[in-house]
Amino acid sequence: GYEIEAPYLRVALAQAGVTAPMLASDGAFLSATIDEAGGAAEGMYVSAFAPSPQSVADSQWIKEYQAVDFRNPDTYSINGYSALMVLAEGVKNANSLDAGKIANALHGATVDTLAGALTYDAQGDLTDPTVYVFQVKDNAFVQVSP
Repeated sequence: GYEIEAPYLRVALAQAGVTAPMLASDGAFLSATIDEAGGAAEGMYVSAFAPSPQSVADSQWIKEYQAVDFRNPDTYSINGYSALMVLAEGVKNANSLDAGKIANALHGATVDTLAGALTYDAQGDLTDPTVYVFQVKDNAFVQVSP
């Protein structure tokens, strides 16, 4: 698993004198990447399919999340919440709990979510998936794009 090796690879590169920025995929988008690299992760980039909760959610949503889950929203909290919003819209439009009917009801639909408007094509595929980029700054992942 590359997510396990990412911090150690970053340390080894730094020790070898490599100063080029490192870009890792979403598997390295874990606090362990920062923690295990012992400072060497600073400046490192990772891609992710989830936005930073602070970039898309207002403080009221975050407070309500904390009241239910007793912690801050993490990496995939926005995606999970957005997925439930899509499911609810599918159930509403299908007027059914049948999985096939729900899926069909989402074909061609646009659903407003915390992650933004999600539009599905006639086959039910997401039309414009977003890849987010984070950089390690002061021992934290900071969203830098989009």
